[in-house]
Amino acid sequence: MTVTRLSGPFFRPSRVYHYDPVLWMVSSQPALGPAAPPATGTRKVGYKATLLIPQNLRFAGATAKVRHGRTATLLGSLALPAGKTAGSPVSWAPARTKVQIQRQSGTRWLRVKTLSVGKSGAWRTQLVMRATTCYRAFWPGDATRSAEYSLARTVRVVR
Repeated sequence: MTVTRLSGPFFRPSRVYHYDPVLWMVSSQPALGPAAPPATGTRKVGYKATLLIPQNLRFAGATAKVRHGRTATLLGSLALPAGKTAGSPVSWAPARTKVQIQRQSGTRWLRVKTLSVGKSGAWRTQLVMRATTCYRAFWPGDATRSAEYSLARTVRVVR
């Protein structure tokens, strides 16, 4: 995945979407495509749907492989919507907004580090790696906006 970081006085954040792989929907009338009501039972004919899910807390990158005891760099950005309604405009999070880095431990997510975003909404940290671990970023939300989670990234430790 290639990540391009844009900044400057004329660049404003916009909704970023991550791609959810293919979802095959089965139609009761294949000629009508998505406009047809869904079919019941098993069918061999269907249409392909793509889900795009808003992603305001981005985990833009992480070191993919690192040697045991060395540091891995994790980076991303946080853009916050103006309100709870769908389609609200977004802007970069204010400087010093707190974001948590969490690691997966079994079925739970444990806080590893809390850091502040910069004035452009970007965050970056380095962690010493001891074992292969899956990480994600978390913003707890505030009075007007709900919590945000990033997609998870795995950092593989090699000996």
